[in-house]
Amino acid sequence: MLKNYFTIALRSLRKRLGTTALNVVGLAVGLACCLLISLYVLDELSYDEHHEKGDRVVRLALEPGGGRVLTVTPTIAGPILTREFPEVETYVRFTRPSEHTMRFEDRPFQREVLTYADSTVFDIFTLPFVHGTADGALTRPNTIVLTASVAQRHFGDRNPVGETLTVDGDRTFEVTGVIEDLPPTTHLSFDAVAAFETLSWADREIWSSANFHTYLLLQSEAAIGSVERKIPGLIERELGEQTGEFKMHIALQQLPRIHLYANGYITYVYIFGAIALLILLIACINFMNLATARSAERAKEVGVRKTLGAVRPSLVGQFLTEAVLLALFAAVLALILAELALPAFRTLAGKALSTHVLTNPGIVGAMLGLAVVVGLAAGSYPAFVLARFRPVQVLKGSFSTGRQGSTLRKTLVVVQFAVSVALIAGTAVVFQQLDYVQSTNLGFDKEQTIVLPLEEESTFTTLKQTLGQAPGVQHVSAVSTIP
Repeated sequence: MLKNYFTIALRSLRKRLGTTALNVVGLAVGLACCLLISLYVLDELSYDEHHEKGDRVVRLALEPGGGRVLTVTPTIAGPILTREFPEVETYVRFTRPSEHTMRFEDRPFQREVLTYADSTVFDIFTLPFVHGTADGALTRPNTIVLTASVAQRHFGDRNPVGETLTVDGDRTFEVTGVIEDLPPTTHLSFDAVAAFETLSWADREIWSSANFHTYLLLQSEAAIGSVERKIPGLIERELGEQTGEFKMHIALQQLPRIHLYANGYITYVYIFGAIALLILLIACINFMNLATARSAERAKEVGVRKTLGAVRPSLVGQFLTEAVLLALFAAVLALILAELALPAFRTLAGKALSTHVLTNPGIVGAMLGLAVVVGLAAGSYPAFVLARFRPVQVLKGSFSTGRQGSTLRKTLVVVQFAVSVALIAGTAVVFQQLDYVQSTNLGFDKEQTIVLPLEEESTFTTLKQTLGQAPGVQHVSAVSTIP
């Protein structure tokens, strides 16, 4: 019976080749767009999931009032919370990542993003070692751990553990380990991490200066609430009654939620998720409209088959098989289109999506499952409505799809066009906003401005005098960060 269904379905689809191609291509394009956007959303949702203890890691944040949130905390915050609260296992502090020049022997210097951190960084975060071990890697001043790509740039393929790097021209660091490159799905960002004890103020536990990113490793995820409730009492005991506009309040940000909620990217997830669903809705409605519109053409076929003894269940199965088969063709084409468009989509989204659509069993399975659902939904109207027609009415020519079928098609068309107009209008607004951002007057001529990174700040005075005398140079200035 099933083989017969497929044979008749293929014959029917081949007979109406133009309509079949239109339906398949329309649904395939919609599914491909939905799939690509879904890959972006899933990538956003996967940030920092690779850390084995991630569910127990929190970042401290200052909330001074007025809706402001600062992700830097005083030097004392991590140590005192660890000492005072048994729910806290350990802590790690990071300095703000910034570019520094690094050089090995007489090779050309490279600019790398460097941060300083406590040696407990490897106890809290999952940072696999390629060379060396986490034990003692950052326990001594002037020690540094490199990422694999940085080690490759400076040392090639050899093991650099024990070698010495020169940082910013006058400081030397011993390489004590090499870790794998940080995955793109993490909010951490550095090329190398040096021992926190190297800093002159590392042992100063004070409340008056907030310059460090502090993370805590808790005993359990459930301890978050307990620690949050205890913090106000600790601050009041340490600082007394706080007056004035600035009042120190420390909040806890769970590691898996930092990228989405603390950094505000959850808004983009909601927006793009809604767009993906709307595109899928348009494609499905278009698919259902074409399937419904063809139902009148199949009325006489149903009448003849019923006259020859076909029963209603077999007719329902036949129409559902055709719809599902059509949707499966569209799903396969959508997978191919998405795979071909993936390189361009990576560039557009600015993401290093490593997933290959055609070789990912989860994606292929999800697409085929979605195609089956869409096919069953689209084929349900012609299947159940046509299957109950009386052969006598159909063969006499008195067949009518009825008011119900007409209302359904009109409703689907209205919804489809409404959603399409909304998406087009939204796209136009976003395009205008991006054009404004790219063309607005920034207050300076960026085309005539050159930024030169300095290996040593002490060379600026000489460089300024030299460049100021060069023809074509109007002004020379220095800033700590690029505007």
